Amino acid sequence: MVKTGAPVLAILFSAFFFWGFPAMADQRLVVTTSTIAELRQLKPVLMFNGDGFAYTGIGDPVERARANADFAALIDLLTEELPRHPYQKFAEGEIKKTYSGFRSVDTEDRERAIGYFEKILKVVGAKDTGRFLNILLYGPILGRLVNK
Repeated sequence: MVKTGAPVLAILFSAFFFWGFPAMADQRLVVTTSTIAELRQLKPVLMFNGDGFAYTGIGDPVERARANADFAALIDLLTEELPRHPYQKFAEGEIKKTYSGFRSVDTEDRERAIGYFEKILKVVGAKDTGRFLNILLYGPILGRLVNK
């Protein structure tokens, strides 16, 4: 009897790592006092309360408050730590941590979160972030197939 489970699992395991986040050279960011000021200006904007137009916000008030606090904490962390760690991978790592704790399963809320991350990355001067954000939103396989 031939056992096929181990080779199949090895292939799937290696495929997961192959399709994970892209390995790219780390970009050094130019973090100035202006950059920090722009990040601080984003803090009250990155909210999940709804925009009074099309986006209604996160429905559960407890989850909404948690998401708002998590994004405010991300901005606080970046304004504090980016001058010491001015690298795109540092910013993306902190964004991944914040997104991994994001509990809303609503697609609109998740897309809103990705849009907020995009604003943050633009302010700090990160380049070529579309693939990173697509992988966050759609996962390692579909994220690579989506063109932004």
